Amino acid sequence: MSLRDFETYAGIVREFRFHRLRPTFATNSIKLCRAVNKGRQVPYLWLDPPWQILRGNEAFLHSSTYPQFGRPGSRAREREWLDHARGFPGGYLLSLRLVRFQQRVVFDFADGWRIETPMDDPEPDPDGWFDDWYAKGRDDLQS
Repeated sequence: MSLRDFETYAGIVREFRFHRLRPTFATNSIKLCRAVNKGRQVPYLWLDPPWQILRGNEAFLHSSTYPQFGRPGSRAREREWLDHARGFPGGYLLSLRLVRFQQRVVFDFADGWRIETPMDDPEPDPDGWFDDWYAKGRDDLQS
């Protein structure tokens, strides 16, 4: 998670606060959509690795534990990983916090769930428009 992503997309995240978000996992990336919306023109948050999901102070799932493709048994391990990931219910997004002294960004959900991403400031990819996460709000999808 870069400071650039936080400064660019944190304002859009306000649109998601106090709404129930439903997670979908695409390999080890997370897409969080408003639970009541369906279809392609739905506002969403997208988080690429690295990230960690916690409930309270207990680690629940980490992006780095996603199995590598091409290894023996990787399909079965992927199914197990995704079955475990489904245990994260998403929920009402309460806040997005930048915790500078711990070098992390935290997405706080109701019921004690949170997603944490380490804060780093990589050299921006000149061809890339985000580093580790982004948000697409209503206004972004209507154009």
